[in-house]
Amino acid sequence: MAGSAPGRAPARIRETTGLTRKEAARRLADTGPNEVTASRPVRLHKRILAQLTDPLIMVLLGAVVLTLAIGDHPDAIVIGMVVLVNTTVGVAQEIRADNAVAALSALTALHAHSRRRRLAAAPGPRRRRHGGLPR
Repeated sequence: MAGSAPGRAPARIRETTGLTRKEAARRLADTGPNEVTASRPVRLHKRILAQLTDPLIMVLLGAVVLTLAIGDHPDAIVIGMVVLVNTTVGVAQEIRADNAVAALSALTALHAHSRRRRLAAAPGPRRRRHGGLPR
């Protein structure tokens, strides 16, 4: 076999038994369940504000103010429309990305099987933590 010395039998692989129920319970109590905490959805006005505080957008908003100050209203309207379209597209992309992440999260496994002390157990993905070996 590859990796073994000539004339020697390959080393026997021992089966790992995983954690005891007591150790698994202790680790679960110490670190909590194996799950991603759901974050609160971002409010629409915060998304818009985040888009408007982008440095390039702030430069464009400054350009709108300056063009209005010098009386060039058509240019100010065009720059303002660019900012409006950019903000709308940015917010729409953020919302679509959040929806895609939520859809992917819904596809995760709801059940997991692990071995503890050579016994098969199905504690579910929330309780499988630290040392439970997949079957």
